[in-house]
Amino acid sequence: MITHIAAAQVDKEPDEAVEDLRREIVALHSAQQEFLMGVRADLGIARLPTTG
Repeated sequence: MITHIAAAQVDKEPDEAVEDLRREIVALHSAQQEFLMGVRADLGIARLPTTG
């Protein structure tokens, strides 16, 4: 997916392409976190354990 997103940035100015890619990565990470939280909730694991 990231390769596809990066390929779409070729015709843009470098700063604009980097910012667009950063936004896509942040959105992907957020979607992954929401998915994992949903799976954890379905399994009855409400919170991640905290470390030390």
